[in-house]
Amino acid sequence: MEEVAQTCNEKYVEYLLKDEHGFPVESFKFNQITELNVDFRGHRYSLSGLVKEADFLEASKKVRYELAMAAYKSDLKMAESLDTSH
Repeated sequence: MEEVAQTCNEKYVEYLLKDEHGFPVESFKFNQITELNVDFRGHRYSLSGLVKEADFLEASKKVRYELAMAAYKSDLKMAESLDTSH
């Protein structure tokens, strides 16, 4: 997750809110695992960064993409639903 945050800081720096000196107010960072085994489907993670309000939707899509790519490259398996109706 730390690597994903670093990748986002490198690739999506233009979305970050800047201070009066042009430095990001809060860069993307991994915070913590927020929940374990949510509905038997996996874990939830907290990754944050302070972005410009107008760019929020686009930045969140980009960050989710980077998370998905990291999971794919790490060969993480997606949880499957347990269908007990059969």
